Amino acid sequence: MAILRAHDERGDTRGSWAAAAVLLGTLYAAGCVLMNSWGDGDSGPAFSHRIHVVDEELDCSMCHDYESDPGTPTMPAQALCALCHEGEDDDKPPEKRADAFFVDGELQAVHASALSEEVVFSHGAHVELADEDCSICHVGIERSERIRASDGLTMDDCTACHQPQGVDPSCRTCHTTVDESWAPPSHASAWDRLHGQVFLARGDAVADRCSTCHSESTCAQCHAEEAPLNHNNFWRIRGHGVVASMNRDNCSTCHRSDFCVRCHENTEPLSHSGMWGSARNTHCVSCHFPLKGEGCATCHRDTSSHLFAPPQPPDHTPGADCRACHGFNAPLVHVDDGSNCSFCHQ
Repeated sequence: MAILRAHDERGDTRGSWAAAAVLLGTLYAAGCVLMNSWGDGDSGPAFSHRIHVVDEELDCSMCHDYESDPGTPTMPAQALCALCHEGEDDDKPPEKRADAFFVDGELQAVHASALSEEVVFSHGAHVELADEDCSICHVGIERSERIRASDGLTMDDCTACHQPQGVDPSCRTCHTTVDESWAPPSHASAWDRLHGQVFLARGDAVADRCSTCHSESTCAQCHAEEAPLNHNNFWRIRGHGVVASMNRDNCSTCHRSDFCVRCHENTEPLSHSGMWGSARNTHCVSCHFPLKGEGCATCHRDTSSHLFAPPQPPDHTPGADCRACHGFNAPLVHVDDGSNCSFCHQ
């Protein structure tokens, strides 16, 4: 800050901003390096299941005892680790020893598969059903080099196994308080305004996935009675067209294509006034595609003035280049859409 004040006193504001930019850039780079070292770097203890399970061929139950307490597998105690590591860790730096995982005798490693008390789960029963093959649920754990919080099982992992086994899919099978009438905490405040954004975000969280509890008929029934808040009169007249041109898939969440056709057959868009569009009207295909025809009548079937188009003069041959004269020496009274003039002027 002293450097910046010195520059300001000399009136060199450009230099001040440059110095600030360099300082912020340096701090940002240092922060990234520090975060990387805390995250996936090699500093600090990183438990290797590969060494214990593959190289040493240890059985999972040697460290995770599920027989004494079938409900929850135990995590290894410091004394248990010492049975193998005592004497083996003497030549290792402190951060690489088994004791580095413990503080005051308590294991500090991430328990990625820890479940809340609200979930009904018997680890022993699942181990028995899996014939003590832990890799059925903990895929790839035997070759893991580091445990992360994201390594835990998801609800999708459970249901993918339960479904072919014929397990009752109701919430009460695995939950004590969650059932069909329970709403996630996110549904408490202004959810009627926010749920649309959550749905469009397509998040991975189970609570953000509407299909977990709701069917499509739930949405249709509600929105048939109450339109989204932005569907006001301005939306009806002008706003919806702009949104539809940017993201038509969003509209298809509730509306089918025939909904638009049915309305616009009776009401032309307000922009479709005289001399609408460019010379060749190529913008039409953004909505009207595929076209059933290429002539003007494809869109303008009921334009009465087209029935009174003046005929070609006698000296005009079918092979004449109409645009060599019309549009330059003789201005046109309508938009030139690139069609053959003989379609109307016969």
